[in-house]
Amino acid sequence: MRERTTQFLAGLGTLAVGLFPVLASFDVVASDDSDFGAPRWLVAAIGYLFVLVGAWLTLTRAPDRPLTALLRALTSPLLLALCALFCAAVVIWFRRVHAGSTTRAAFLALAVAFALAAGRALTEALASLRRRRRG
Repeated sequence: MRERTTQFLAGLGTLAVGLFPVLASFDVVASDDSDFGAPRWLVAAIGYLFVLVGAWLTLTRAPDRPLTALLRALTSPLLLALCALFCAAVVIWFRRVHAGSTTRAAFLALAVAFALAAGRALTEALASLRRRRRG
């Protein structure tokens, strides 16, 4: 139980650490272009990897509560939907993250792919939850 709590807290910390570069890249947290040693979209993508790992740890290692089982069942669709949302944000706010047309096209394709994968994962997760409920 103690190890699970430690991993849960590590997940929250990782999530918080990843949020800062994402928010700075989208200029939610005020930052100069000179603060970045790479394109903003790349800094945001790297920060977002930390957000995803933190979200995964937080969802899978959360203390046992009634809602926790549901969250664990929906982890894959939630993470895929978050990926789609991030890719769509790069496409929508391309000026803020200094994304060129090729980068926008790639992120648009990724957003569509992640959204389709999230829909499929959600369908499978709901079917699994229905089977558990009946059985």
